[in-house]
Amino acid sequence: MNTGSTLLEPPPAAAADCTPPTLGAGAHAGVGAHRLALITLAATIVLLAAGGLVTSTNSGDAVPDWWFAPLSYGTLFPAGAAQVWIEHGHRIAASAVGLLTLCLAAWLGRNEPRRWVRNLGVWALAGVVAQGILGGIRVLLILPPQAVAIVHACLAQAFFCLIVAIALFTSRAWRAGDATAGTPTDAAGLRRFAQGTTVLLFLQLVAGAVMRHTGAGLLVHIGGALAVMIAVSILAGRVIREHAADSRLLGLGQALGFVLMIQLGLGVGSFAFVTGGGRHALEEPLLSLVTITAHLVVGALLLAGTLALTLWTWRPRLLAAESALSPLAPATAGGVR
Repeated sequence: MNTGSTLLEPPPAAAADCTPPTLGAGAHAGVGAHRLALITLAATIVLLAAGGLVTSTNSGDAVPDWWFAPLSYGTLFPAGAAQVWIEHGHRIAASAVGLLTLCLAAWLGRNEPRRWVRNLGVWALAGVVAQGILGGIRVLLILPPQAVAIVHACLAQAFFCLIVAIALFTSRAWRAGDATAGTPTDAAGLRRFAQGTTVLLFLQLVAGAVMRHTGAGLLVHIGGALAVMIAVSILAGRVIREHAADSRLLGLGQALGFVLMIQLGLGVGSFAFVTGGGRHALEEPLLSLVTITAHLVVGALLLAGTLALTLWTWRPRLLAAESALSPLAPATAGGVR
């Protein structure tokens, strides 16, 4: 009879409950956050290049006033020599990054279900505000300019790392799948070596900032460059040999090797220009300015690559920790916190 058949069939609502779980609304929020993080990341790379150009051309003192706005001499379109416009372009780029970071932090605070990722957005916003204040202190000569400039440069790299992390954590690749998918859970040795390489790269960028702003420490920087070359080569080779099954780790390892070769070439060129006397002069050849500035930017990209690789090796543990905190919660606005 039709009655018995009806009794044996699950109601429509129950059948719907049997569908596989999805990321739901959190996925859509994550896509938006990821896109905004990528835009902020691209703008930060432009800002790093602009800051490097300011240092290479000694344009930091070209504009004596400072505002919490992209103004120079109190106007958006200042008159003056090339150094004025280089510094003014740096201020415009910094303001754009600040606005994007504010939007990113607000988006994460409103839509991101993971509390620790929301906190990263807050830290990024605090970092960009601190950078703006340090820039003002540097211009107004409130503290020794060289020391402030070095701290300013180092904080820029730390902020860049934060944005890289946010872009990775909000990506679909990070959020999709289970905690054991992709990266092997026994990659402890790789994880430790990647962490050490990332720290070494950051310290090398600090040494580079000291050298650029004081003219001292060239031998230390060269020694650090050799150490970085060896460490990144070993890291990339190890990933390619031992973890080829993880397509994302493999891609990161191959990218690191490629970027390292570019950085070595730029390093040799920068060394030739610096030791030849071509430093801190707007009149130096355009090739010198491009090479030295590109050396700084590609160094930051190398740091971003090692950081992303390090974080990816931590992915199984981080996702497992999220599941342990809230094993039944869907990844929506009310999910894992």
